[in-house]
Amino acid sequence: EGLRRLFGCAELAGARRIHDGGLNHIFMVAHAGRLLKCMRPRGEHFSEVREAEHVRHYTPGLIDDPHLLFPLSSFVCVEAAPKCNQPPCEVMVFKYLEGCRSVGDLIRMFERTHPMGVLQHTATCAEYRACGTCQHVPLLHSLVVQQSARLSARFQALHGRRHGDFKCDNILLDRGGVPKLADFLTPFCRSCDRREFVTSAHANHHVVQEMQLAFERVWPEEISRSSAFVFPGASALEPGEREGNARLMEALEQLVSASQANSVFSPSSQASLFGPVPDLLGSLSAGWTSPGMSMQAAATALDVPTPPAELQSVELPPLGGMATSADFSAFFSNFSFTAGDAAVPPTATLFPRGGMSVSA
Repeated sequence: EGLRRLFGCAELAGARRIHDGGLNHIFMVAHAGRLLKCMRPRGEHFSEVREAEHVRHYTPGLIDDPHLLFPLSSFVCVEAAPKCNQPPCEVMVFKYLEGCRSVGDLIRMFERTHPMGVLQHTATCAEYRACGTCQHVPLLHSLVVQQSARLSARFQALHGRRHGDFKCDNILLDRGGVPKLADFLTPFCRSCDRREFVTSAHANHHVVQEMQLAFERVWPEEISRSSAFVFPGASALEPGEREGNARLMEALEQLVSASQANSVFSPSSQASLFGPVPDLLGSLSAGWTSPGMSMQAAATALDVPTPPAELQSVELPPLGGMATSADFSAFFSNFSFTAGDAAVPPTATLFPRGGMSVSA
């Protein structure tokens, strides 16, 4: 029954761990269209479960906002062997956005496929390689500058609070191009959204740096216009922006795949970067090898062991017992899960009590 509460099904076959480097995160697992995030907060006032339950009862508009990722359910883990002086682990269950990308992902993909300066002629994007700009620049500018500032202003106007952790990696785009805010339940900073976003968009590329400056200018304009958002269903997107986001995401993914297929370490890429490469090894060995001597003969002459024709395979040990696809039932058996509202201390009158125990 516990697994059914988490994933909507009792089978864990096909569950896979998602790469994640979030602060306080222990692991993330995707299964059956849901994403499970397990974390250990730094303290009670950083509890996302408490914040989620507070929002459910006092700011219900957040739950159905189409531009937010609000948890489907939240739990506090009661560990069988709790660690001393540490708050209990928490579990949040979200709808899983298969194939989504963050704004930070797209910035890094753009930098990788649109190098500047002397490396511009190696850009994967043919238009940028020839002209120094391309169709991807205005699409990325719209997303990083106008849409991101508008999303933050809309969030504040509709829900009467700031995001608290507003950065490029917390703005996700689904495959349809709709941006969604994530991790707004962690109150790291209630007054630094603008500065945190600009810092998170840091890049060496002059195009992205220009976007940072533009965001600084657009931010106060969007705040002043935020009264236009009067109900949670109001879209943060102007006509054509969703389609542009989807095109940008798909185009950058294709460019990254092409750049991986044409690595700079390939002979053709080396020739384009450095021109004809002289036979340096042949020049160095001219003094101690005979003309036309093969490398194997030269190695034999110097009493150097010849490397084997095939490298021996190396079997790596498992990474802490947590494979990409694994049965997590053994892990979950160490915990019992309690619904988030039951975790609220009885002395806190702001949070409702009730509670439902779910054994995993």
